[in-house]
Amino acid sequence: MKKIGIIKFMGILILTLGITDLNFENLNFDVNVKAFAAIIIGIIITILSFLATKKLKD
Repeated sequence: MKKIGIIKFMGILILTLGITDLNFENLNFDVNVKAFAAIIIGIIITILSFLATKKLKD
């Protein structure tokens, strides 16, 4: 089993919680500010952590 770093795990967890928190009946930004913020932060953390590990391997 491949190990996943704590930063990657936290990014994926924040992304999952953001998607879970979305109000799918009303996707307006005003209603879902926290959910959209969590999704954006989760995506940024996940992408940066994957890029950092690839850069360290080179």
